[in-house]
Amino acid sequence: MRGRAFTGRLRPAALALGAAGVLTLGGGAVAFGADGPPADTAPADSIDLGLRAYDVTFAPTAAGAEPVTRSMAVTMFHHDPNVAVPAQRLTFSAAGMKNVAEVVWPQGCTVTGADAVCTVPGAPVGRLDLPDVAVKIRPLPGVAAGAKGSFSVSHRNTNGKTQTFKPTVTLADGPSLVVGRAAATTLAPGANGDVPVTVTNEGNADVASVQLELRWSHGLTPVERFSNCVYDTSRDPRQGVDRTVARCAVDQPLAAGASYGVRDTVSMKANADAYAESVDVTAFTPKEATAHPAGEPGTGPALHLVPVPGGTPGADGRNDTSYGGADFTVTNTADFGISAPEVTGANGAQVKLTVHVDNHGPASIDPLEYFTPVTRFDVRVPDGTALVEWPVTCAPRDTAKRYLRCASDTESDVERPVTLYSGKSYDFPLTLRVTSTGMHRGEAALLTTGPNRIELPFDHNAANNTVALVVKTSASNASATAGSSGSSGSNGTTGSAGSSGAVSGGAGNASLPATGAGATRLIGGIAVGAVAFGGAVLFTARNRRRTA
Repeated sequence: MRGRAFTGRLRPAALALGAAGVLTLGGGAVAFGADGPPADTAPADSIDLGLRAYDVTFAPTAAGAEPVTRSMAVTMFHHDPNVAVPAQRLTFSAAGMKNVAEVVWPQGCTVTGADAVCTVPGAPVGRLDLPDVAVKIRPLPGVAAGAKGSFSVSHRNTNGKTQTFKPTVTLADGPSLVVGRAAATTLAPGANGDVPVTVTNEGNADVASVQLELRWSHGLTPVERFSNCVYDTSRDPRQGVDRTVARCAVDQPLAAGASYGVRDTVSMKANADAYAESVDVTAFTPKEATAHPAGEPGTGPALHLVPVPGGTPGADGRNDTSYGGADFTVTNTADFGISAPEVTGANGAQVKLTVHVDNHGPASIDPLEYFTPVTRFDVRVPDGTALVEWPVTCAPRDTAKRYLRCASDTESDVERPVTLYSGKSYDFPLTLRVTSTGMHRGEAALLTTGPNRIELPFDHNAANNTVALVVKTSASNASATAGSSGSSGSNGTTGSAGSSGAVSGGAGNASLPATGAGATRLIGGIAVGAVAFGGAVLFTARNRRRTA
């Protein structure tokens, strides 16, 4: 699988089995009192879990050489951030690897012959990925190119559903480019940092040239502009997020077994809105190279590679080693707040109350974990009203629909990038029916009270993390719909089934389109569809809107 599904920095929740401890996320909540929402649990058979695994290709091991070892990470994931997932079991069989490669199982697995059963620690509330299972694979000496093996990995939900994947291990002649990934570096806003670039040809054949792609996340700006690179600073055409991409034609050979670094420094500057950032580097052989994008050629010296000792740092434990780079933690903050203009409607009428999650900056925030929302919040529906319609990224937490837990999107596209940019807002329109006269109050609160403020570690101002939701009845008894005050974006307004969702603050925000109930199967408030990428199956979220 080439590249990444998202252009900002993501922090994978990857733990080898047997590692000490599992990070626990607590969930702050509105103080709802004794009649509040249920606990964050769900029956084990109601949790729908998916698997991700990838194929691996090695070059045959030369006589007398040490075989290359790679860790194939197998990841379990689910779709509902409102529930905790108990520990799970994965069943492996390596019978198909006989005479091709050796498999080393993680600690804590029960091994019987070529099979193993591994226990995977569960996931707390707010986390969608379970810890990775890192299976080490090493080709056997003397095995020739063309040999192929496979092993199976299976998971059985308590509801009887079984998923099985069969990743393959192939030995093939030719070049194989591996890119290093450096440990995270801490920067201050406005400071410069260096990007270590290391490329190793782990194949058994030289390559005549290489194409490097460098991708800076939105909070970083490249300093050098190499003359053999073309720079594209337009918004990502698939995911709608800001970034800078450079494709560089490096016309020099890379010898089999040799490692290379950049002769001159590759550096970047942390922008004022930077927080958790990355520079991704991908290496392509001439057969894999893609056309240069539209953009501006650099005017500085050419990017040139020189031999370096020591191999490729950070290559082990990553499924796709053709890309690497570096992560950067910027010492910045983002003041998240929650707001909702009060609305007025006649008794019996439907009103639209929109809850806004506002980023007052200075940092722009990406998801800090894979498939995890930027923000979540709890809602107590105002008394004297009934919930009629809500975004699909919200889920009722009781049968009477008096309480909701809402989350921002976990998948990005052009219209709804998951990044919450500084000065922008996520909008969550709720349709309520007024059931009595008077002043009706509810409440919404950001989830902020996890251990070490893990929910919003960047938000140091708690004063604006709670808002009263107010619905007043008007003198008229007409059953017209009253809309909340505030701005709406180019995607329209929410309301009737099938309409699109409102966006506040212009481009760069999440919108939550609407649909009638039953139009799409919903799992934990998220409509999902399976998409296959190579040896992996991922689930992509699609925003819809639910009705009572």
